[in-house]
Amino acid sequence: MLSPTIPLVAAVPTAVLLGIATATATGPLLRMLPAETESEAGDTQGTGPAGPTLLGSAPPDRPPDYGALAGRGFATACGAVSLVASLLVLTLAPLPWLPLWLVWSTLFVVLVGVDAATTWLPLGLTRATWAAGAVALALSGGLVLALGRGTAADPVRVLLGAAAAGALYLALWRVGRGLGFGDVRISPLLGALGAALSWTEWWVALAAGPLLGAVWGIVRSVAGHRGPYAYGPWMWLGPAAALLAQPTGPLVA
Repeated sequence: MLSPTIPLVAAVPTAVLLGIATATATGPLLRMLPAETESEAGDTQGTGPAGPTLLGSAPPDRPPDYGALAGRGFATACGAVSLVASLLVLTLAPLPWLPLWLVWSTLFVVLVGVDAATTWLPLGLTRATWAAGAVALALSGGLVLALGRGTAADPVRVLLGAAAAGALYLALWRVGRGLGFGDVRISPLLGALGAALSWTEWWVALAAGPLLGAVWGIVRSVAGHRGPYAYGPWMWLGPAAALLAQPTGPLVA
């Protein structure tokens, strides 16, 4: 029987609070983002067939005005996704690695939400996610040893997983140019999340997102849409698949 990391009686209200916090912080975060040049923000995401973005217009040639997203509807959507993702994390992620996973379920949600709406991953918000991930990784590494839920090899595995994911996506970007460079920038965090579970789940975290994105691209192509589409949100779903597919997850347990 599946044994939640944190009892549901505590996980549900905590996830609700995290969702509310994410929704509340989304607007201020977006309004704080500085204007970017195209080279700073990276290429638009993906090369698969697509139509309009979630904002209902074609992808811009230049980085968009991220502050224009800072409305109640977008913030509410980010908060709702964060609530669901946080509940998944609080019940399935390994306890010592919760800080790292909670970055994925909060700040990372806002980042890929912007990508879904504009096909751009803002560099300022990407860097903020890196910084939060680095702090969370250090905290999680300490918890692994303090709680006796692993060894010093576990943080090393996570760091190697992050580096390997970044190298893999960089190679794909250089060879095929089928990705936006913003996708390369977020890949190390995905690798760290997968490696926090195991090397097997590292592969799941990296493979599941692109597979889902490819299916979406095929669906849109059949529907007659053309143009780039946001790839970051599909990459973001990879760690969720890894959580569900781990030996203690509901897809296996």
